Amino acid sequence: MHPALALMILVAAFWDSWRWLVQRTWATPDEAITLAVMIVVVAGHAMRTARRSGAVSGWLHPLPMLPLAAALLLYAATVGRVPPILSAAIAVTTTLAAVHVAGHGRRPPFAFWGLCCLVLPIVPTLQFYLGYPMRVVSAALTVPLLRLNGLDIGLEGTALLWQGQRIQFDAPCSGVTMAWAGMLLVFAVATVRGESVGALLRTAFLGLRLLLVANVLRAASLFYLEAGLLPGNSEVMHQAIGLAAFGAAMAVLLWRMDAMRPRSEATP
Repeated sequence: MHPALALMILVAAFWDSWRWLVQRTWATPDEAITLAVMIVVVAGHAMRTARRSGAVSGWLHPLPMLPLAAALLLYAATVGRVPPILSAAIAVTTTLAAVHVAGHGRRPPFAFWGLCCLVLPIVPTLQFYLGYPMRVVSAALTVPLLRLNGLDIGLEGTALLWQGQRIQFDAPCSGVTMAWAGMLLVFAVATVRGESVGALLRTAFLGLRLLLVANVLRAASLFYLEAGLLPGNSEVMHQAIGLAAFGAAMAVLLWRMDAMRPRSEATP
């Protein structure tokens, strides 16, 4: 089937999910931007690959009918019967996979499927299930780090105790959003490079460890502001420290991804 016709059919068939995605992401535009960027990246990479291979455009590869029909049947069987985010996952994954196949003429790499899931509005769900456990872990690791600096810090649940003050680890301090953004970058790079399953798993595991360390360093730095030990306790400083910690972790991770990649697979 011609890709343009197939995409028109997919957009029409998945209309309920597109409408739900717009409503879900309306209050969280950062997630909507992430989905839009994902679509642009996949489409742009597919078209660039097609041009390099000598094709005039990225839309010359026909799409197989059987997988598309199977996806549509699965969607029809589940829509309205499962949580909307699962139906949206089928819609987004099928549509982006069609764009990838149209441009590359081959099935997407393994990392592509994880990337499709990560661009969905899953952060609130992750925060609900993982927020508290990650806050407990981050707080427990922050205490000994602060004690190394000579501070008599106590721990009660997810709160740091210091000189009668109770400094609470709130939801942003859990590191869920940082972990989601980091894995989004890992899967995006792995998708573009066509990394193997083993390489992707090694990179993801390393990324999660680096992000945990970055979040602990971030929390320890913010403690000095919250406790009044340093001036400049403001939302701007909180955001700047968070971005610096995240940027440092991702810089190390990208460097390691290049170092672990075989020279024969390097992109010229």
